[in-house]
Amino acid sequence: MARNQGISLATAPLVLILDVDTVVTAGAIDTLVAYLEEHPECGLVAARLVDIEGNLQFTCRKYPTVTSKILRRIPFRCVESWLASEEMRDWDHASPREVDYVIGACQLVRRSVIQEIGPIDENIFYGPEDVDYCLRVWKAGYSVVYNPRATIIHDQRRITKGRLFTGIGWEHIKGLAYFFLKHKYCWSRRRVYRQLQRDAQC
Repeated sequence: MARNQGISLATAPLVLILDVDTVVTAGAIDTLVAYLEEHPECGLVAARLVDIEGNLQFTCRKYPTVTSKILRRIPFRCVESWLASEEMRDWDHASPREVDYVIGACQLVRRSVIQEIGPIDENIFYGPEDVDYCLRVWKAGYSVVYNPRATIIHDQRRITKGRLFTGIGWEHIKGLAYFFLKHKYCWSRRRVYRQLQRDAQC
């Protein structure tokens, strides 16, 4: 995996993971760096992502469930309100906030955290590797934060959209199955929250 190759070569105390389809706006990375320097409890911070027209992309979310993944394939407006909660659409995305996970297009991670939890899981060829990594950050006792004071332009390409039964679509399904088995939850994210709460109390 190219990301892991880059991570293995990194020597700085902070490691930036940035997709090729992004454009960094002025001051964005400095803002993320400053946040980690000011908040030692945070292990991973991510920027606000917008499309090329400046529209907000809902890239910080609650952990997915099998139910939500199925509903995303149903082309009816009635499921949009159900999914809105997972995508945190009821929040204005105006201030930094701890979140379950952020998509991997732009993540700034402490190298010390990477050394503790390991690289990106290469058993997930294409799928929820970003969710998995953020959940591992949380399980290690650090927080994951969305910081909208930094903005990255993201020309997102959803290569699995409408391609469920293609090769890449099957890889996505396999990645999801592996993720849910690995973290031992399926239909409800409450089990994950309970586990994280127990770990925090230890």
